[in-house]
Amino acid sequence: HVARSIDVSQIDSIYSLAYFGENNMMNYYKLKYCLSNNFEKPRYIILPCDIMTYSTGFNKFLTNKYFYYSLIPFSEASCLNENRLFSYYDYLKTKFIPYTDWRYALNRMDIDRLKKSNNKFSDKSIKEQEIDARKFIQDEILICGDKNNLYDKNSLNYLQKTIRLCTDNNIKLVFVKFPLTHSILNEIKFYVDSTYILKRPSDKIINQQEIPILNFESLFINHNELFFDSHHLNLNGRMKFTEIFKHKLDSLIKIY
Repeated sequence: HVARSIDVSQIDSIYSLAYFGENNMMNYYKLKYCLSNNFEKPRYIILPCDIMTYSTGFNKFLTNKYFYYSLIPFSEASCLNENRLFSYYDYLKTKFIPYTDWRYALNRMDIDRLKKSNNKFSDKSIKEQEIDARKFIQDEILICGDKNNLYDKNSLNYLQKTIRLCTDNNIKLVFVKFPLTHSILNEIKFYVDSTYILKRPSDKIINQQEIPILNFESLFINHNELFFDSHHLNLNGRMKFTEIFKHKLDSLIKIY
């Protein structure tokens, strides 16, 4: 959502290492790699904490493994999954037989991301919008409707590890919740206990460390024309959101 929602060229002194579909465990290893190899140390790091960021689906079904696993030492391979045997197997298979990961990447090469970003979610019928949102919540967030998949224990552990890594390097963290459509929020209320969403385990961890969360989830709730699907901004939405985000960020860093 960082890549889809923020035009970094419009914000001074900021750069992005975000990539499509990157989970918070891989955020941690990418950041750790940059710091251990003496990359320029930032004053602030901005990370997402959306409803999907710490879900089982988002963190168990990783893509681009061949790239990410190159950043992870073998000694930490067992941390990637609660099933340690599977963690070692998947890590070694990807390292030494990367064909399966390459095959996935090659199959994705024909996807035109720019073309997608020009679409308007508002052009779909109300029924199509509901189906899009329901599919996302049921299949990707809850995985067949199982509420136990809303949060992944291992992913929350990596949230704590990321916070410690930044604290040790005197880097201030800022978390962001990106805009969602009314369709998504309706599906959450219907299929997930809303109090569970409002009291997210991830938010509790972040708040305990007194780290700010910029919450924009309801910002464009009545503006489906700014999205290309139920949870991604289109190019026009990205432009509008970047301006608002920049203003909020500028105000925050004056006092943080």
